[in-house]
Amino acid sequence: MGEGLSQTSVMSIHQDILGRMWFGTREGITIYDGNNTIVYKPWANGENRGPMKVLYGNECDFIRSNREGDVFFRTDGALMRYDIRKQEFHIVRTNGVRTLSAYKGDIWSVVEDSLFTYDPKGDSLQFRAKTN
Repeated sequence: MGEGLSQTSVMSIHQDILGRMWFGTREGITIYDGNNTIVYKPWANGENRGPMKVLYGNECDFIRSNREGDVFFRTDGALMRYDIRKQEFHIVRTNGVRTLSAYKGDIWSVVEDSLFTYDPKGDSLQFRAKTN
């Protein structure tokens, strides 16, 4: 798509604390800072171990930020976190993520049949309750 979106089907739009616009599409994420675009796709470069410069999956939706400014999103059922200071992606959970929300700076997620919140100290999800 040249200098534009990673793909034309936009699934989610979000603005981060730096004012950049995030567009989740069926083929990755595009970040627009007002002048330039950065496209992240899972096959762009790198390996899927440790901090990454690429995505875990293709379809990106439910983009949200926490109080620290990190950006979270669901991609092919996985939950990823973008460290806004280090500019790296981290996998929080690899599967089963149904939805994602932010409330008062906290990240909430439904994974299969349970409700979780994100714990920044452990870079993991904490169980809160069963949903059914």
